[in-house]
Amino acid sequence: MIKIDLPDISVEKNARAHPFPFQIAFQTQEFIQGAIFYISIADISSGAYVRQKDGLKELEADYYSQGKEKGTWEMGWKLLEKYKDVFKITVFQNVLVTINSHWDWYIRNLGNFVIFARNYFEGPLLNKTGKSDLNRIGFLSICHQLVILEKSCGISFGIPNDKLEVLKEMSLVRNLAMHNRWEVDQKYLDKTSYKQHWNIGELRFFDSSELRLWHQSLLEAINKTSISIATKYLNTPTYVKI
Repeated sequence: MIKIDLPDISVEKNARAHPFPFQIAFQTQEFIQGAIFYISIADISSGAYVRQKDGLKELEADYYSQGKEKGTWEMGWKLLEKYKDVFKITVFQNVLVTINSHWDWYIRNLGNFVIFARNYFEGPLLNKTGKSDLNRIGFLSICHQLVILEKSCGISFGIPNDKLEVLKEMSLVRNLAMHNRWEVDQKYLDKTSYKQHWNIGELRFFDSSELRLWHQSLLEAINKTSISIATKYLNTPTYVKI
C-alpha cells in the first residue's frame, strides 16, 4: 500500500501562519514539477531508444514479452501513423491533465481546511449556496473556486484578471481533454475568450509557450492562496488532512 505523507514543516514559536496550507501547497508544487520532469524525460528517452540501432526490434520483442496479442504491434503503428497529428502533442496534453489533477487535490484539501478553520473563527456569513459551494469546491470551475475561497475567508488573493483568464482557459481546455477528446464544442466556445481562434470540431492544440503560461499561473495561484489562508487562520488548531 502506498501512502503519501505531507512534508514536515517546523512551526516556530512566533509563527505568523498556519502550517497546513503550506504543506499541501509545497507538496502540490513538488508533484507538478516532478510530473512535468517525468513526462518530459520519458518522452525524450523513448525517442532516443527508438533511434538506436535495432531499437525498434528490441522494443517490439519487449512488447510481446509482456503477453500482448500477436498483430497488435503492427496495428498500433498503423494507428499512430493515421492519427499522428494528434498523438504528436500527447506529451503536452498529458502534462496539462496531470497538473490540473494536482490542483484539484490541492484546492479540495484547502477548502476542507477552511471549513475546519471557520468553526473556530468568526468569518463572513455564507448563504446556503455559499456553504454548498465551499463543501463541493473540488467540482467548481477554477475561477469560481478562487471566488468562493475569498468570500469564505473574507480575503482577497490579489490574482490579476489576466492571470484569472489564463487559468480559466487552462481549465476549459482540460475539460475538452477529459470529456471531448480535445475537440472544440459549443460549450467551450460559449465560455472561452479565444473563440475567434477555433471552430466546432477542431482539435484544441496548444504549444509549449501556452503550457508554460498555464503552469506559471497555476503556481502563482497556489502561492497566493496558501499564503493568504495560512496567514488568515494562523491560530487554528492542528489540522489533520481528511
